[in-house]
Amino acid sequence: MDNKHNKAYFLDVTNENIYDKVQDFISIYKKDKELSIYLKMQYDDFFEEEKIIKNLNHALNILNKYKIDNRKIKIGFELNSNYNFQKLDLNKINKIEKHYSSKGVEIGVLDYLKFWNLKQVKNTIANVKDLSQKIKQHNFSPLETLLNAYIKVTNKVYQYEDKNQDFPDSRSVFGVTNSNKIVCAGYIELLNAILDNIEEKT
Repeated sequence: MDNKHNKAYFLDVTNENIYDKVQDFISIYKKDKELSIYLKMQYDDFFEEEKIIKNLNHALNILNKYKIDNRKIKIGFELNSNYNFQKLDLNKINKIEKHYSSKGVEIGVLDYLKFWNLKQVKNTIANVKDLSQKIKQHNFSPLETLLNAYIKVTNKVYQYEDKNQDFPDSRSVFGVTNSNKIVCAGYIELLNAILDNIEEKT
């Protein structure tokens, strides 16, 4: 699966059979050395740190045996379309990031099949929490909450991503909060993120 800037292979290391999955990647990589690899894990398993680190280390050890440059490897957590950032523990993410950054492997979040680094993720969290708090502090009714969130989201000007950008930049909540691009899907994603964090989603 490619974006405009990088040929990418997404390898799910949430569960078992990691060896076979890595072998599938290697067979493709031998034909196309331009490929980068994204080790993806479901956010539901994020708090099982021992399992995560074990699976990641297993995958990295196999990749390193084939002399895959760690700079071609990224670790991305999928949030399963749940943007309740209250449940996202940045301290644990930072801890894991420090462990793997020393190996030259970047960690972030995968959304819309695009990798968002920790700086972008933290910026999104700060933006969504700020918008959510500004609404929540008024103790609106559920309907008033929805209307105010809608107004804040639609204040953003509809604009497609540039030719040198990727379509998630205007559709993912991480894209619309790290750029000035937003289209219909982006409005929905941002609205859902705000409501998820207000915990008043209707």
